[in-house]
Parts: sequence; structure tokens; C-alpha cells
Amino acid sequence: MPRQAIPPSNTLLPAIRAEQGRLYAARLKAGGSRAAEIGCLPILCLFWNGIVSIFLLNMVSGWQRGQGDIILTLFLIPFVVVGLVLLVLLLRSILLAIRVRETVVEIEKTILVPGERVRAYIAQHGALPLNNFLVRLVCEEKITYRRGTDTYHESNTLLDQPLIETGPVTTTLTRPLEQHFELQIPADAMHSFEASNNRIVWRLNVKGEVIRWPDFNFDFTLCVAPPEPQRRF
Repeated sequence: MPRQAIPPSNTLLPAIRAEQGRLYAARLKAGGSRAAEIGCLPILCLFWNGIVSIFLLNMVSGWQRGQGDIILTLFLIPFVVVGLVLLVLLLRSILLAIRVRETVVEIEKTILVPGERVRAYIAQHGALPLNNFLVRLVCEEKITYRRGTDTYHESNTLLDQPLIETGPVTTTLTRPLEQHFELQIPADAMHSFEASNNRIVWRLNVKGEVIRWPDFNFDFTLCVAPPEPQRRF
């Protein structure tokens, strides 16, 4: 008899982003939003680089007049570097949005239990020449702690299990990459857990290595519940 999961309301389990699936019960949503990322990055770039450019123009003007300020120049270097990094991130996000279409992940259960096998489906849309397409089952422990007045964050990988690795493959607008697969949470694995300073996070990691284009990397959070204690008669 299959083990049943404890309802999420009884445990400190994470909320997952999902909607009704087409082939299986739930279609998972990737962590973060590409639209929000593209919407926020231009504003952040404009704000940051706009302020930095005022000081940058003042610095350049000083050097042109033979009154260069070496302290101001050295002070501005890290701010200019951050601005360039923001521009690169914005360009990368735009390129991904143009070419990389939605990654569809569907799963037959929204609450998983250690030891059971669950069927799943993945599809990658868009016209993409891929060097590799990888799907991995990952479990991480994330810890936050304080030492004096400083706060530290640590992340330890407890499991990193390959599920799909296609090698070179090309998708088209009419022929997406599609695969059905099974995943199994190890029977002795720790279930999902969320507290203020400690988390156990289960996720499906999807990575595409695109030829002559930025790679994409998406995470789909999973909810793993502890099994019910076996009743004794």
C-alpha cells in the first residue's frame, strides 16, 4: 500500500507555484519571473548608471581640465563595474526572452513522499540548437546564522541526481524537446522544511546549453512531505 503524505498544514512545508497541468495533475512554475526580471533590470540600470554618470562626467571633465581627482577616480571604479554588470545582465535577459520559450514541467502529484516513484513530463519550446539539455533532482540545506553582529548564509548540497541528459539536440518552433520521465525521492531522504534559519529545499533544475547564445537555468520547487507513521496493531 503506498505511503500517504502528511498534509502541508501539519508541517513546515514550502508553498509551490503550480497550476492545472495538461498531461499530469500539476504544471510547475519556475522560481522567479522572466517578465519581472526584464521589467526591473532596466529601471535598476537607469537609476544606478544615471547617478554614476553624473560623477563620471564630473571626473572626466576634471581630467580634461588638468585637474584630475585621483581619489574620486579610484572611488568610482567599483560603481562603474557594477553598472557594467547590470547592463550585461539586462542584455542576457533580453536575449533569453527573445529566443528561449517556456519550459514546461508537469508532475502527477504536488506533494511527494520519500521512496515513491512519480511520473513527470518536460518540454522545452523554441528554436534552439542545444549542446546539452539537463534535468537534475537537487536537495539543498540552507542555513542562516549570526556571529556577533554579522549574518552568514550557507548552502550544502545533500543530493544532486541527474535525471535527463540529452547531449546535442535541436528544437524547432513546431517540434519542441519533450520527454516523459520518473523521479524518486530517496527513501531515507529528509523531507522539505522551512523555518526562519534553516531550510531543506527540493527542486528540479533545468539547464540548457545553447550554441552561440546565453545558457538558461531554471529551478522548479518540489514539496516533499514526511510519510505518515506506520500504525501498529
